[in-house]
Amino acid sequence: MLVALFLVLMGALYYVLYDLLLHQRSSGAKAVLWAAVTILPWLSAFEANKLVLYRAGTAFGRAAGIAAIMLTTLILSGFVQWLFLMPPGSSIWSVLPLHMISDLPKVIIVTLLTVITAFLSFGRTEESSTAIGALPANPADILWVKAAGNYVEFRTDARCHIHRMTLQGAQALLPSGQFVRISRSVVVNRNAVASNTLAKGEHIRLTDGSLHKVGNAYRADAASLV
Repeated sequence: MLVALFLVLMGALYYVLYDLLLHQRSSGAKAVLWAAVTILPWLSAFEANKLVLYRAGTAFGRAAGIAAIMLTTLILSGFVQWLFLMPPGSSIWSVLPLHMISDLPKVIIVTLLTVITAFLSFGRTEESSTAIGALPANPADILWVKAAGNYVEFRTDARCHIHRMTLQGAQALLPSGQFVRISRSVVVNRNAVASNTLAKGEHIRLTDGSLHKVGNAYRADAASLV
């Protein structure tokens, strides 16, 4: 929220200074409206991209999700600019393509920021074929474990560890009272549970912000999570 407010204020300041250079006057309300309309959709896209990075199970799923978000934002941003910034009577079909073209640099910037975020988040991912019997981190530091093909992904606050093993094998190494299986592919640390929306949306939210869907066969176990 604070980041969004800061960016909008900086955008409004840029708008006012730009008009001053052109020897024009602009109201503060118009400057804030311009900044909000041009910045907030892309900030929202970046936040949505980060959710996809953490929730999508595969690299293809992450790429497809991010591409869909960027395309949707590109179209919606043009529509919002037409709605709030264009003179009354302007045709959206004549304005939208121009706005989409002018917003392409924003697509590039947000995509690059997403790639950097992915690199920082997953760049230190460790892939190991360590024999069963060794965990990549202290069980207390592991937030969740997820099956990913022939590998298992162990997530801690600091990094993501990938080991070649089955989810059943990984679960056998973890303290049974501390880790609970909530679906065919996910085991969570009960100490990392932030909220349990089982009655509403059948999801478990963890302290790292990730959201995990509960499988029907595991609802009884998931219900014990606070």
